[in-house]
Amino acid sequence: MSRKWPKFDKLSRIVTALSLAACEGYVTDLGDESPGLAARLQSDEGVVESRLVTGTAAMGVARRGAQALTLPDGRVLVVGGQDTFGNGVARMELYSVHRNLWSNGPLLPVVPSRFVRSALLPGGRVLVVDDSGVFTANLATGAVVAASPPGGPIGDPALATLTTGEVLVLGRSGAATAAWRFTPGTPNDTWAAVAAPPLSGFMSATRLSDGRVFASSSNAAAIFSPATGTWQPAAASPVSRVRPQLFGLSGARVAAVDTDFCGVHHCDRAIDVYSADTNSWATVDMQEGHMQGAAAALLEDGRTLVVAGGVKWPVVNGAFTTQQVGARVEWVDLDTMQLKDPWNQESLSQPRAGIAGALTTDGRLLVAGGSDGVFGGNLVSGTELVAQRVATFEPTLGVPTCRSAFSGGCTSYAMGRGTRRPEVGTPNALKTAGVTCADGNSGTYLADESIEAVRVYSATGDSMTRGGQVNVLVDVWAWSAFTTDKLDIFIAADAANPTWQLVATRTPTRAGLNTLTATATIPSGFASLAAVRAQFRYQGSATACAAGPYNDRDDVAFEVY
Repeated sequence: MSRKWPKFDKLSRIVTALSLAACEGYVTDLGDESPGLAARLQSDEGVVESRLVTGTAAMGVARRGAQALTLPDGRVLVVGGQDTFGNGVARMELYSVHRNLWSNGPLLPVVPSRFVRSALLPGGRVLVVDDSGVFTANLATGAVVAASPPGGPIGDPALATLTTGEVLVLGRSGAATAAWRFTPGTPNDTWAAVAAPPLSGFMSATRLSDGRVFASSSNAAAIFSPATGTWQPAAASPVSRVRPQLFGLSGARVAAVDTDFCGVHHCDRAIDVYSADTNSWATVDMQEGHMQGAAAALLEDGRTLVVAGGVKWPVVNGAFTTQQVGARVEWVDLDTMQLKDPWNQESLSQPRAGIAGALTTDGRLLVAGGSDGVFGGNLVSGTELVAQRVATFEPTLGVPTCRSAFSGGCTSYAMGRGTRRPEVGTPNALKTAGVTCADGNSGTYLADESIEAVRVYSATGDSMTRGGQVNVLVDVWAWSAFTTDKLDIFIAADAANPTWQLVATRTPTRAGLNTLTATATIPSGFASLAAVRAQFRYQGSATACAAGPYNDRDDVAFEVY
């Protein structure tokens, strides 16, 4: 079957592969055409392992206090921060999870202050707001354009993206608190002043699930209605937080974690959750302090917050001691208001604070930069990826497997396909009736089809049980004619003797990285391990082992109760 690579000579195939990668600004893995590059990339990533924290490539510029944003194409953008001398960093950087590579992004025309804030805009642009100026940056071309509102720069900004794609910008205009709606347009962006929030000082903001915006400053809070353009006061938070990280939750709730300064020691060890429906706060305590730039992200289940690093105030004999930089990683269920896996002692490779954190499209927390000191210290250029629960490859089964007392979720990062980029334990497929289903070996990695990750987690956040539902999320790489690619999701009651049941077939929505999802019911049975199969195929039919030169299958087995 002829399709993608006509009988080009070797140079033509390399040029074509480079062209497919050009939209990301990276060199793609050329497989057999570039053995040195392929070997280097394989040594850096694509390994199925049980570690929750893995080191990745270092940023080009070590920085503290930057902001990280996840782009629709799966890359992560890091903006701002301070360098070794305390100066603002004008160069943005882009990280590709799948290639484990950092590259230069747009360069701001001014040296920013410490408190840069940014938001994604349609069309591959980003809005950057800082005391020294307001700009829009085109991530494809690198062009940076001044975009200040009437009245000049905005001091101490806070941003929240509205459901319309507009951005609500809060901050200081001179000495007064002010607010604007920034509307990205073609060809011109526009600004419109709106009512100022009833807050003062350093603010944070996030969008609620009902479309309104929650903003806080110290322990004061208010809610903005985009429909009416008005603010209403909200209940004061239990403690004063300066520039906390805010995360919008379901049910018009918001979680506040981290702070530049703790008015009460309690706030470095707690997450405060506000409910707009009841206008009240609730608190869940963590085991270790996380403030002054801890990395935090809300996972895809919409309820689990992962927090890593930051400054802590240890307690010895009932008394607070000198502040220290921590490395601990903790997960908190914000629906049940309880720690998840409280016995887990997972940590970053080194203590760090002032970290940039972002949720990657494959469900991990990217930890970038920071420093090893409370008020300075040595800057860190290295980055790490934190996963909630990663499967371990079991040779007996031949697939990544999750076994533990807690079975709320399981993830396999089996990047690659066949010989195009061999996975550990390839093909990572359970034997069915004694036969292993092999992957196809045609094409080029990150140009043709491959499965990059399979994530399975309980729909309720509890342990996975027979008859219960699980959410299945699969990261796939689709080729340029993506509508001809299909993802089949299967489930089996017994991983040791699988009988596959088709759950759903999904079609990618674009070339390159896609996250496709389905909800499955775990079949009844008595085996301790169930399994999910993801099959990504070019054309063909939804059989559990569809043969094809570009087809990839990855299974993950997980404990059920």
